[in-house]
Amino acid sequence: MSRWERPIKSQLSKKYHETMAQIVLKNLSPDRYAGLELADKPDLQDIERDIGVEVVRAIAKDEGEIEGWLGKYPFFKGKEKEIADKIFSRYGGKFLDGEYRIFCWPVRADNFDLVLSVLGEKLKKLNEGGYVEIKHNELFVDSSILADRNMLVEALQTMLDRQAGFDIKFERVFVCVPSWLYIFDLIDGCASGVKLHNQSEWLAEARNRVESNV
Repeated sequence: MSRWERPIKSQLSKKYHETMAQIVLKNLSPDRYAGLELADKPDLQDIERDIGVEVVRAIAKDEGEIEGWLGKYPFFKGKEKEIADKIFSRYGGKFLDGEYRIFCWPVRADNFDLVLSVLGEKLKKLNEGGYVEIKHNELFVDSSILADRNMLVEALQTMLDRQAGFDIKFERVFVCVPSWLYIFDLIDGCASGVKLHNQSEWLAEARNRVESNV
């Protein structure tokens, strides 16, 4: 049973993901990110430290539609539930009845293609202007992939190659997935992964803060 009586409002989704990124980074490195505040272009800013973090999601279209319905599903009854079940089935997923209600996600290959795509899009926008001029630009990507060491190394090199021709570059790229945060340091040229033991608590905190307008 959900602790909330309703799904999060769609208009709060962007702020919710930005707040989650803020919480993750502040817990990851409080000395560096304690001053990050929600802003615009980029989404998180610490003017005193000259740090800016753009927050973006990298999920497939079908996954985004499923996720949108998934957040509402526990509150559905009757006809609404039937409609949601048909949509899940169309994409290869379903809920299983049992002691617990478990969602089976569509099977797809894990890769960094979507992450690399949004990196390219954000690089172009960053260099076209319209963003606050900040010395240290970083990118936080919400994703659902699972990666091994070889995938991280390959993605790191592709990121370095992809932004080589731009004047303004991202110094770090964070890819936040279930239970893990992948960190790509594009200055030192290294990639690593950090286990997120408190991710579920941070998700709840982000929602509470957004809905409370804190």
